Amino acid sequence: MANLGRVQDMVAVVTGAATGIGFASSKALLEEGATVVMTDIDESNLNRSYKELSALGLSVSSSLLDVTDENAWQVIMDRVIKDYGRLDILLNNAGVVSHSLLKDQDMDAYQRIVDINVNGVFLGSKSAILTMRANAGDDPPRGSIINMSSIGGQRAIQTVGAYCTSKAAVANLTKALAIECAEKREFIRVNSIHPGNTKTSMTETIYGDEYFEDEANYKSVPLGGHGIPEDVAEAVVYLASDEARMVTGSELTIDGGLSVILAGRN
Repeated sequence: MANLGRVQDMVAVVTGAATGIGFASSKALLEEGATVVMTDIDESNLNRSYKELSALGLSVSSSLLDVTDENAWQVIMDRVIKDYGRLDILLNNAGVVSHSLLKDQDMDAYQRIVDINVNGVFLGSKSAILTMRANAGDDPPRGSIINMSSIGGQRAIQTVGAYCTSKAAVANLTKALAIECAEKREFIRVNSIHPGNTKTSMTETIYGDEYFEDEANYKSVPLGGHGIPEDVAEAVVYLASDEARMVTGSELTIDGGLSVILAGRN
């Protein structure tokens, strides 16, 4: 898509930015005029991705971030204000999954999923809201917080029950935050995105490379095929931009119509 400057001069923080949807979203935001702080806990992939985008002459920086560490969030927010003077966009994208029936789920693995997928979103959203408020001056605070959920947060999926649990929590947390901000007449919008089966390094680890090459796996998807990170990245840009100025507390589903078919089978 052509650069329309939809987020021109805005400042964004993206978590889980080293690969997949986080990387594609960082690139899309940059190409639409934003300054982006890419964060991840994976130092090697983060450095590689940062170098790739900075080589394009885009306004990007990077920083290691453990999204479960509240103090680390404060460090990131302080740095953003010091370096850029504002925060306009937060994409809470970092997430993990484990492939297991709930009856066989290891408690430590389950807790890790909740810590990253739910608590990380809570801490990031809280830090962003407080930062947006503190730097609003005499005007109502403004900003866009985008939380990455999943169709697994809307419909149960066997063998990833812990992941579904966490993503359902993200969806409802998003709505609660959206109402809290809107009822204060603040223009801090909070929305969630719900991708379907999207080909990323995480999903390739779960299903294997060959899964995405077999068209039989997508017979139940009305639009056919699987998603790619760029599909989700375009939605991120939309929700971050003023085009979505009246959109808050929403669930934007990007799954080729799969969840509609699943709902109709109940």
